[in-house]
Amino acid sequence: MAPINQPTAQGISLLTPYWSTIVSARAEGYRRYEVWSILQEQFQAGGPSYQGATIFDMNLMWTRAGDLLNADAAFGAANPNNPVTSEMWAWAPWTSPTTASWQTPNYMINYSYTMLDAEGNVILDENGNPLLAWGATDWQGSLDTLGQNILNRVEGSVTASLGTGSPRLLAQMAAAGGVSLGAIVNVQILRF
Repeated sequence: MAPINQPTAQGISLLTPYWSTIVSARAEGYRRYEVWSILQEQFQAGGPSYQGATIFDMNLMWTRAGDLLNADAAFGAANPNNPVTSEMWAWAPWTSPTTASWQTPNYMINYSYTMLDAEGNVILDENGNPLLAWGATDWQGSLDTLGQNILNRVEGSVTASLGTGSPRLLAQMAAAGGVSLGAIVNVQILRF
């Protein structure tokens, strides 16, 4: 049994359904203690139970969310013709880096795109910020590659989603009045 002052696999698994919420809250400047209130609201709205997760579990999730946001910024700032570095990806919170480092690397790539209206204008939210469509793809094996290859993978994933009529992506676009996708905004790479 893990010491009481450490995160546990059970606690992390209870918080994993809220991973996107935790990352978003961190990106929007919420404090760690405020996230508990957000999770409570989502739980009361029918979300899964996180009862049994402790502050130590949240500390790990919060830290890994910060790592992911830093990696996203590093990838975005890098020249796509340069190799991907370890600063451009983060460990998934449900992964133990010591164990996973011995295995074949696998990555989940979350990405966002701007949405365009029929005239080709970027669709904005109520605050004047670009409204984003989110998607995900994977990368099997080493990230010993150029940033452009990751961007090509993301673009291929978006093209496939549009081509096959991905209900989730099409619903995001329809709700916003979007007819096409514009520029890549975020590339968030998680190793697991």
